Parts: sequence; structure tokens; C-alpha cells
Amino acid sequence: MIYSFKNTELQSLFRSDLILFKIPHANPHILYILHHLLDFVNNGCYNISMNTKYMPEEKNRFSEAVNYVCSILESAGCSSASILDISDCIIDRSYLMPEHASHALIFTVPYLSKAAQYTKGNLSVYAAPRDYHIFFSELFKNIKAKTEKIFPEFSINGFSDHSPINEVNAAVRAGLGILGDNHLLITPDYGSYVFIGEIFFSADEEKYRKISRSITDTTSENGKKSTMISGCLHCGKCIKACPSPNECLSAITQKKGNLTEAEVKLISTTGTVWGCDVCQKVCPMNQGIKLSEIPFFSEKLSFNITYSELENMSEPDFSERAYAWRGKNTIERNLKITDKKN
Repeated sequence: MIYSFKNTELQSLFRSDLILFKIPHANPHILYILHHLLDFVNNGCYNISMNTKYMPEEKNRFSEAVNYVCSILESAGCSSASILDISDCIIDRSYLMPEHASHALIFTVPYLSKAAQYTKGNLSVYAAPRDYHIFFSELFKNIKAKTEKIFPEFSINGFSDHSPINEVNAAVRAGLGILGDNHLLITPDYGSYVFIGEIFFSADEEKYRKISRSITDTTSENGKKSTMISGCLHCGKCIKACPSPNECLSAITQKKGNLTEAEVKLISTTGTVWGCDVCQKVCPMNQGIKLSEIPFFSEKLSFNITYSELENMSEPDFSERAYAWRGKNTIERNLKITDKKN
């Protein structure tokens, strides 16, 4: 199967017993990625992701369904995808797991727009456009309707953020990127500025679940399952720059109710009312990355919000923002904290 790094001009052809690399320039960034690609293979993770279509060894209805979904993801602007057996995933919320689910197609959605790259505000970059859950909801609805019509033997269910599985772990195991010291997924093309989504394939008939077993192989040569892949530079920049090493500032801004004196001081000092991008901005693996070409993440942008803007925002407009799920009181409290500073 082929894995293409377009931004580094690196093309790799993977086989379990043979690896061929074409490196046009001795760029340190390329050499870094090459080093970790070898780590992937040494860990037995042969199911490396693709930028276009997944190409299983055996053509069957399951592989056709996976390729069909991949074509929809590609047309929607998703950057990469890879299939995983459910047994290779860490189950965080078993109550969300679709019945008879055998595999999950893990994929990434880049969200950093050109405007977001150079604009500063009091909101995290991911919260500048409309709530990304809206994008995923529309995408999943489209995929489910089209795929189940052509492949009625399969039930399709999509998740993002609130998922049955540990998304970052699954994305790393699927070969979509590496795990940073900031606990974020870092991808080759778009750095850590990606959302993670999953498409679960379920089939009532046992034959359709069995036929898909050759799709993925994360078993190493000694027969043991590969562990979580880590490939961060460990440069320490994210840890050094973090304004709140004990608890993520993003989590603090999303807390309901009263904050501690230390938490209030953090919000006041940083001027952040929702989220945090500090660790992403200083990460060397986020330098020279590609920008998202998905229109959704370049439209209706709002990098900064004021107290008066929040008060005058209509309920429909407010409900479309990423911070709406916590209600107006939470971000209103944060705005009052930063306003006192000014």
C-alpha cells in the first residue's frame, strides 16, 4: 500500500518484508519522518494510512465499501484515513459502540485556514469557524445515506470527539501520525491541526465480519500486538511554553461554575476565553505545514469575541459556535475575567 507525503515530496512503498523510499532532498524534516516511518514498521504496524484510497490485498464487498467511503472522505477534503480492527482500539465508551461493529475507519480532518494562521484573538483556532461537530454531522449523514444504499449489508456509524474509542490512540496505531508530548496527534502534512473522526462498519451476517480480517494487520513478527506508537521530537518546547502545566488551560476555560483563584489568574494573564493553542504554535512539527482547503473552516470566522458581541448574539448564531455546548454562562464568566484585566 502507498503512503504519500505531498508536502515533503516523500513517497514510500510499504510491504511487510520490503521498504522502498524515494527521497529527492536531504531535508531534516524528511529524515525525521523517515526515522519514524521505520519505527512504524519495526513496531509491526504495517497498515500505514493513505491519502487517497485504501487498497486491501483481497477485493470483496467490505473492501469495496471501505474504498467507497474513502472516496467520499477525499472529496470532502479529509487528509488521510486508515482501517483498524475494533480489537486494536481502546474502548472508552462501550455504550456508544455500534452493535456488531468489526472495524473502524479512522480519518483526519485538517482545520487550520490561512486566515487562522496569521490572526490572533481570544479564542482557540479550532473555535474560530463554526462548531466542527456541524461539519462532522453533515459528513456522517452523507456517508451513511450513500454507503448503506449501495452496501445494504453494512451499517455505517460515524463519531468524532464523543466516541466509543480513544481517538488519538487509534489514529496513531492506524499510522495517521505520531503522538506528541502535548498528547496531540501530529500528522505529516497538517501537523496537529486536525480533528479525528471514525466510521464504524457493522454487519449482521457473520460472513461479512469474517471476510474483513485481512484488511488490517497490527501484529508484529513475534506475534504480539503493536503498542502505542510514539515519535515526538521531545524538544520540550510545548512543555516549557505551557501556561498551565498541571491542567490544560483549554480545560480550565471550559469549566462550569466558579474557578479557583489560580485559574482566574491564568485566564486573566493569557487573555484566553476559550481553548488554548500555545503548545501547537511552538511545536516545530507544526512549521511549514499545509493549510486546510475545506471551505467550512474558512467561513464565518470569529477569532475574537467581546462581552457585548456575546450579549447581542442570537441563539441560532450562538448554537453554531464551538463554545455553545457549555452555555453562555461559561464564556461570559471568562470574558468578565479578561475585561477586568483591561
